[in-house]
Amino acid sequence: GVDLVDLTALRVVGERSAPGDVSAVAFSPTDGARLLVGGAAPGGRALLQVLDVAGRSAALDLQGHTVPVSHVAWSPDGGKALTCAFGERSALLWD
Repeated sequence: GVDLVDLTALRVVGERSAPGDVSAVAFSPTDGARLLVGGAAPGGRALLQVLDVAGRSAALDLQGHTVPVSHVAWSPDGGKALTCAFGERSALLWD
C-alpha cells in the first residue's frame, strides 16, 4: 500500500491500497488528486495503477508492462503519464 503523509504535521493522514511492492509514485501536478503508482505485483508482474488520493473511486489498473515498473512521471499538465520498466527496457506514454 501507499501511506499519505502530512509533512507539516509529520503524521499519516491516509492510506491507499496497492497490490504488491510499490517502488515509484507521482502525484498529478495540477491538483494532486491522482497518484500514479508503479512497482511489482505478486509473481513478479508489473504493478501500475492510478489511485484517487481522496479514496472516492476505485484504482485504475494500467496494462502494458510485463515486468515490474521502475519509474513513473506525469506530464506538466497532468494529461499524460510516462512509465518505465528497466527489466524489459521499455517506456510507455499513457493518455
